[in-house]
Amino acid sequence: MSSRAIRRAQQQLEEEQRATLASAQHQNSNGTDEHEESEEEAPQRASSNLNPFDMLNDAGDDEQDATAPEESEEEHEDGDGDNEAEETATDAQKNQKTTTKKKNKKKKKSKAKASTSTPAASPENDATPPAPKPSTVPNDHSQLDAVLAIETQHLHVMNEMRRLFGRVVDQPSATADDDNPEARRRRQRGRGQAQQESGQRGGLASLGWRHNIFIKGQDTWPKAPSGGLSMEKVGPWAECSFSKGSKEDTAVEYRFVHNKNYQAIQQTFVLCVERSDVQGIMNILQENPYHIASLLQLSEVAKSQSDHARAGDFLERALFSFGRAAHSTLNTALTSGTARLDFTRPENREFWLAAWRYIENLGMKGTWRTAYEWAKLLLAIDPENDPYRMSLVIDQIAIRARQFEGYVKISGKLLQKPAEMLKHHFPNILPSTALAKHRLDHTDEARNQLRAAVINTPWLFARLYKALNIDPIPASIWGSIAPSSPAHLLTEVYVIGSKAIWNTPENTTFLTSIVSSVDRYDVDISIMEEQPIHVTEARHTLLLHNAALDALVPAVFREVFVSYDPLPPKDNKPSYALPTSIGERANPGEEVEQRDLQEVMEEMVRLLARDAPEQDEQDEQDEQDGDDEV
Repeated sequence: MSSRAIRRAQQQLEEEQRATLASAQHQNSNGTDEHEESEEEAPQRASSNLNPFDMLNDAGDDEQDATAPEESEEEHEDGDGDNEAEETATDAQKNQKTTTKKKNKKKKKSKAKASTSTPAASPENDATPPAPKPSTVPNDHSQLDAVLAIETQHLHVMNEMRRLFGRVVDQPSATADDDNPEARRRRQRGRGQAQQESGQRGGLASLGWRHNIFIKGQDTWPKAPSGGLSMEKVGPWAECSFSKGSKEDTAVEYRFVHNKNYQAIQQTFVLCVERSDVQGIMNILQENPYHIASLLQLSEVAKSQSDHARAGDFLERALFSFGRAAHSTLNTALTSGTARLDFTRPENREFWLAAWRYIENLGMKGTWRTAYEWAKLLLAIDPENDPYRMSLVIDQIAIRARQFEGYVKISGKLLQKPAEMLKHHFPNILPSTALAKHRLDHTDEARNQLRAAVINTPWLFARLYKALNIDPIPASIWGSIAPSSPAHLLTEVYVIGSKAIWNTPENTTFLTSIVSSVDRYDVDISIMEEQPIHVTEARHTLLLHNAALDALVPAVFREVFVSYDPLPPKDNKPSYALPTSIGERANPGEEVEQRDLQEVMEEMVRLLARDAPEQDEQDEQDEQDGDDEV
């Protein structure tokens, strides 16, 4: 077939197409969606037999539709007259398509206007309306999770050190190397060995050494496994009392697990403590460098020697071991505030103890921002029970870390407790919240809350005035005495811990201006019934290691206190049997001698002091052997 016959066939198809479009437009003037679809499908079916370049032009904009298609070689052979006829037919086809598109657009616009102006006129509007969206108002539990969400980057103290002192903290001390050449050579050999072992471990192990949720590994630490410590995901938190039945807001419980090997090591450790076998504890740590209980015991020994740097190193090694054992979903749960640990399990209690002592060590360094994040972590993993009573100390850490807004959010949840409980067991929340809001320039709220604190707990401010040596004491608080043993104990805990915070000109002025404005007749002087000191309050006080505060704790708690497991709960849930410890064999009221543990610590101090010169001599001998080989 010649090219001329092909063009004639195309013209006939175009005429049939235009006739079909015209008849379709006259059939329904309102232009329903079905007719529009048929009108759009018809030219598509017709254009399937046309030039493919025309189909490309149809997909473009209206301006591109005006572009002429390319010509084939056969069309060039037919002469100028044929080309003019083809161009005329193509222009007519494109004009018809452009007109159809404009009509379709006008129909859609008119339908949209009709639907918005008269919604009840259309029969389609008689259908059932869509279901309303579920409420997005968070419940109490989800709000608590959001407040206690952990920023894991603030758990690493080196991040705060870099913010305070710059990158200089990453550089070794040059003065120490110059003063002690032997130490410099030992450090270089240690780094070389660490790099070699790191290369032998491989890429993934090296990343795991550095990328730890709690503590980053140090090159100077022993390159050894955790010894059988792991973590497993238990399931939904059973003690959640905020939103039971809500799958989205249910917290998740985790637990640390000891395998058979670790259980045998733990049993040996308890026996060594009971028998005052100091060398046995040292052997455990040499064979298992990341045994948690032994590291915590050595940290206390170093702390008793005022070697806080070494004590912190032992604590970081323990937390590093916990981080290596962490479940893969723990990081996500901590950042959302939904991770929980059961304090009744002994394996979990070691994490509480390690984190508590690490917070104390961070406070001695002045790295309060990191200490605040760790304190919030201990509060977040069991906010219902708060076994270490972090709510009694997190306010002081937050104010020192200048995290005023964060603590105001936390205290907003803590202040929902009953008024009587706040008076007896949480006297610190109201004054600390008022001080935090005062630092945030929320003047009216701060003054109102501090005034409420003076009215409810006047004995606390009378004791604070005495500690700050402020004279004269206003009549509103003069002679006030704590009405119960818990109130007396926790008042002393708060005053000793927050005395330095209030002892600034700005804070003292704020304090005296409010206390002096309170009328004596406004103060609550009602007599309250005596209440016992809770075990969590006793545990918190004894962990502060303050002799004046220890005397206020009942003897029933002081007699059974052991350093490696302070006051285990009555509903203890051990996963395996341990030898009878000091705390388990003692009954309340009986006289208990704890010189065994004290003798252990003193002997460990002597061993550590004795091993240091021997290690130096061994390093010097290794240095000489290396020189002889060279």
